Amino acid sequence: MKRGITGDSSPVTQKVASIIHFSQPWKSPMKSKKDKKFRRWNLRHDRHSVSLLTDHMVFCTKYRLPLLYGDIAERCEQIIRSVARKLDVQIIRMAVNPEHVHIFFKYPPKLPPSIIAMQFKGTSSFYLRKEFPELKKRVKDHLWAPSNYHGSVGQGFEVVENTLDARRVIMRVDVEAIGF
Repeated sequence: MKRGITGDSSPVTQKVASIIHFSQPWKSPMKSKKDKKFRRWNLRHDRHSVSLLTDHMVFCTKYRLPLLYGDIAERCEQIIRSVARKLDVQIIRMAVNPEHVHIFFKYPPKLPPSIIAMQFKGTSSFYLRKEFPELKKRVKDHLWAPSNYHGSVGQGFEVVENTLDARRVIMRVDVEAIGF
């Protein structure tokens, strides 16, 4: 005779015991320690808050001119990453294309995305135009267009990561081909 969890063989007792066994509230619904680490990694733990604020930001060069290539694109990425470190923003993925930049990042609750965009665009414009004088010939006052795109991304940000991975190619274009 087959005995249940409680040692009693009645079907009702076995059913009740199996319900109690599988619905224990202290049991984690996660399957492994790896899943637990992944879910904890998604959350941002600050002194008085726990948050998951992610944003997909896109901003374009002035007149959508293809200006970000080769060394300029690499330096642009370095500048944006250094600004992100200063703002305590974690860049998850970033793609620098010749005429626009995609950034997917996690940010603290104290910073609005518009301020983050202003810092990224202002600082990178200043240093890129200072380090690469040929940019001043193409765009006189501003490197970036005044507008940008913000897309708030929730729990399912794997789609945005995959899209940015596909666009992550930094194009190397010959300077003579662009007309500098």
